[in-house]
Amino acid sequence: MPELIAANRMFERPGVRFSVVDVIADPPPEADVAFCREILFHLSFRDAQAALANICKASSWLIATTDPSIWFNSDIPTGDFRQINLERRPYRFPRPRQVIIDDVLVPGRVLGIWKTAELAA
Repeated sequence: MPELIAANRMFERPGVRFSVVDVIADPPPEADVAFCREILFHLSFRDAQAALANICKASSWLIATTDPSIWFNSDIPTGDFRQINLERRPYRFPRPRQVIIDDVLVPGRVLGIWKTAELAA
């Protein structure tokens, strides 16, 4: 969201930069960590897979919202919404190396932390 990026620009310093990127079309700038909180569940399977492929090219780690209680991921048009479990099809991520509880809005929701090299397949 451009407004959110603009608001965070005051926190920029050497090695920390905020920018708007269409991660579906292009890899983001290289970074240690890609933070995808409440983003992937707004993307179709196709767009989410493209975004994840680009993120894996540019980042060593991924922190992303996942809902472990969801047993079936449904496809949607990009821009819509549904909860997703990144360990289920079509994502099939391994268990996160670590989780951060992020359940203020949805009970059970977490941010999973993965090494992107383990997601490349």
